[in-house]
Amino acid sequence: MNKEEKIKVLKSLKPGTIVTLSNGKVVEFVCMKTTKFIGKIDDTQYRIDADLFEVAGDEQAREIFAGYHKKIGDRQAELARKRKILKSLSIGDKIKLTNGEVVEFICLNRTRFEAGIYSYPIAYFDSVVEKAEPDARLELIRKLAKKYKGLEIQTVRGPSIIGPLAKKRQNVILYELGVKKYSLSLEDFLREMQDNGFGKNI
Repeated sequence: MNKEEKIKVLKSLKPGTIVTLSNGKVVEFVCMKTTKFIGKIDDTQYRIDADLFEVAGDEQAREIFAGYHKKIGDRQAELARKRKILKSLSIGDKIKLTNGEVVEFICLNRTRFEAGIYSYPIAYFDSVVEKAEPDARLELIRKLAKKYKGLEIQTVRGPSIIGPLAKKRQNVILYELGVKKYSLSLEDFLREMQDNGFGKNI
């Protein structure tokens, strides 16, 4: 087929038709745009020159395209499984990465997790090696920080308002005049609280 014939065929296609390109790639036809057409690969749309069109409705192409979708679905399911495990972890739990390295888990973010001294994509998580023994003392300090969040205390830096725990839950954020100014380690925070008459029993 010459280009004009290819354009004529493409114009007759319905959205969703499976199309094979001359380079062997398989796309889902969306719509025609003059001498180019919109094709979808892995949920991403591309403008493709009509010259690249090879054949439409090929059964083998359909099987390949279905395989792409299955791979995407499997990958998303695996990421969801890993995210669920990471969400259940505590600071200090030892985990194994896909490269075989064992590191200590810190926290899970939206699409990444922090472990050791680095941040990794969720896909890099392999398995849990060992659950850390919970540090009862540190948990009591965290509870103290949560209980008195919003309270103004006197610190070595002056009057400060207790904010939330930092995302790694190893520090407490403090504010001066409504602005985030500094953070204290859990032990330093406890000392400041005890100087203000709180947490004497920890």
